Amino acid sequence: MQDVREPTEFEHWVLSRLEGKGGAFWLDRFEFCAAVRFCEEFGRAAISTQRAKSRKLPPEQRHRSGATGFQLLSEGEDRLPHLLSLLQSMMGNPAEGPRKIFGGLHDWLAVDSCPEERVPFREILRRHMRATWPVGPGDEVLGEPVLRREVLSLPATAQLLQRPEADLRAELAAAGVPVLKGQSDAWDVMGAEAAADVLRDLAVGLSEDKVLQALCASPWTLRELEDAGLCPDGPDPLAVQAAIDDLLLGAEPVYVAMHDWCSLTEAAWRLQVTLPELIAGIRNGSLRSGRYLQRSGVASILVHVEADPEAMSVDAFAPWQGVGPSELLTFLRRNGFACRRMPGPRRGTQVRMSVADRREFHERFISFRRLGVAARLDWDALRARLEMEGITPTDGSPRIYDRAAIAHLLP
Repeated sequence: MQDVREPTEFEHWVLSRLEGKGGAFWLDRFEFCAAVRFCEEFGRAAISTQRAKSRKLPPEQRHRSGATGFQLLSEGEDRLPHLLSLLQSMMGNPAEGPRKIFGGLHDWLAVDSCPEERVPFREILRRHMRATWPVGPGDEVLGEPVLRREVLSLPATAQLLQRPEADLRAELAAAGVPVLKGQSDAWDVMGAEAAADVLRDLAVGLSEDKVLQALCASPWTLRELEDAGLCPDGPDPLAVQAAIDDLLLGAEPVYVAMHDWCSLTEAAWRLQVTLPELIAGIRNGSLRSGRYLQRSGVASILVHVEADPEAMSVDAFAPWQGVGPSELLTFLRRNGFACRRMPGPRRGTQVRMSVADRREFHERFISFRRLGVAARLDWDALRARLEMEGITPTDGSPRIYDRAAIAHLLP
């Protein structure tokens, strides 16, 4: 006879909640199904530190996810930041992105719009990431584009300034700027505002050769950036990085640079435009940009140029706007856009938008994602502003607005 497995503490807790009991465990104050799922996803993330995500647990061990998550979370709510920091350091470094670090836990919470019962858990992870992840423009926190740098990576900043990490730590300590120590050096961060004066002093006098090395840029690229008015101060690494951040504002995170993602110089050549013209297209939103997470400096800026730039696929246009392809296609058809079904570049067919279609869309409409980036408002602030002013989405999509109705929010 097959042995009967003893119920885990997690299963006892689930049964207790179903019976209307509980109250002592800190997760008892949250909606039942969401709390159970949080335990399971947290457990899966923890198990992934020892077991490849591609290896699914066999049926007889699937209870381990919830049991592991419950065991860890039973240490108390005040221990959760430490557990999250430990988890992320064991899974990799910040450049690998939150999907790699948190797995299904990230994907469960990185949805727009987030169901009400998940919001408390989304806030827990969002607060933790904003405090401990050195994210900036071109990154996302649970699907939301980052608008500004709040914390800086100490190793990345040392590389930008071409200084040894030990020297930078000493300068920060002497100035009384605290460094939040991670589980490994890759996770050491400092407040961007608190460190600003120290970093400005350290950037003075850095040679152009070192600036170019730090920013993965050529002298020609630097001159072109200056001609475009993005870094008028010359070879100042902080000024050039600020210019790069400006170009990456609202860009999509790119983990693998393929499928028509290319560098600035390659994009300019393929589109037959100058670099300042290309930069203008990125800044006005007419070109789809991405941030290559495996690179830094100028090399991190990518531009999406399809094989036929005259006709962009809806599948490529939709994520740029922060809308699902099927939702966007329905919206376009309802609003009279002449999308055409054409042969795809590899196989099958695609629904594609012409240059005129894309120009008309940008002139008449704006998505919630693009509006937040253009108005420099995070999603909570943007939702509150729209609700206060009684502005609702246009017919056909819950995430697309009539540009005329929100024109006053744009710079």
